[in-house]
Amino acid sequence: MMRSWLWVIVAASGCGRDADGGPTKPLPPALVGEWKFEQLGDVQCDAAGKCHPTIARRERMKLAADGAFEYSLYAESHFPPCKLVGHAQGKGTATATATTLALHVREGFVKREDSCGKSAETNEKGQIWKYTYELARDGTLMLTNDEGTKVGPYKKS
Repeated sequence: MMRSWLWVIVAASGCGRDADGGPTKPLPPALVGEWKFEQLGDVQCDAAGKCHPTIARRERMKLAADGAFEYSLYAESHFPPCKLVGHAQGKGTATATATTLALHVREGFVKREDSCGKSAETNEKGQIWKYTYELARDGTLMLTNDEGTKVGPYKKS
């Protein structure tokens, strides 16, 4: 499911709302900034000798002190004969506690293109992407989705 690649998370945020229905609390300073995560899997070659990484993934999340967020993801997996491509984008407002991050999507989509299965696109407007998070001593950020899958480490740029 595409959401296991993305940010479907564990906790509710419980906070005030602004005129657009988004949260009003600012983010903790340690979360503010632009975060990036990139991942390349092992290279696998098909019978014709064409080689691809088994997975390639790039994510960017920008969190502002006033709670604004922007998020983008592009991911591909290649396990011949199939190819799966995922795209996601979102923007809106974010809130956080000491361990949870909630992204309130004002505009956004999730798109899945599957050469061996079902492709789909969803409008994420009004969704809340929720995560638990950990900030490591080395400054990296780890997120955990509602399925218990850790994503990261994200590095601040």
